[in-house]
Amino acid sequence: MHAKHVPSKTAAGADEISTRRHRLSTRSRTLLIAIDGHHSVTELQTMFASFGDVGALLDELAALGLIDGAADAARQPAPPPAAAPELPAVASGSDPAEGLMQARRLMNETAVASLGFRAFGFTLKLEHCYSADELRGLLPTFVQLMTKAKGAAVAAELQQRILQLIGRG
Repeated sequence: MHAKHVPSKTAAGADEISTRRHRLSTRSRTLLIAIDGHHSVTELQTMFASFGDVGALLDELAALGLIDGAADAARQPAPPPAAAPELPAVASGSDPAEGLMQARRLMNETAVASLGFRAFGFTLKLEHCYSADELRGLLPTFVQLMTKAKGAAVAAELQQRILQLIGRG
């Protein structure tokens, strides 16, 4: 696959997000969640530069049939990290409960990947959020943590993505 190729989730990939049937690593799972058919391999390498060899992760996802066309993932060195990664768009007409679940998952996996053990207190609070309003209430804490860990631009992008997932109103 060329660096400009734009991978997208297959039906099996969308199913994997809900079922966790393949028991993917945290990095592979986070990458799978972010793949939306709008970002090229190069953009994904930039967004997930901290993950190491994104090409190998794309190969793994393609071999499992979770994404299309990544069998020959570009093995180019990852470009330097961008100021703020673009995040996947929300599917229109998506189920509010699914959006809430995806928002919680995104917040949890991003906090753990960015903060490690320091995310423990936050993840405990996150586990007690059962509604969109409760999640919105915890969002400022999440944004503050991500601003310290990844910078204001990344934190703002994450906040926007989470608000899209849970709905603004």
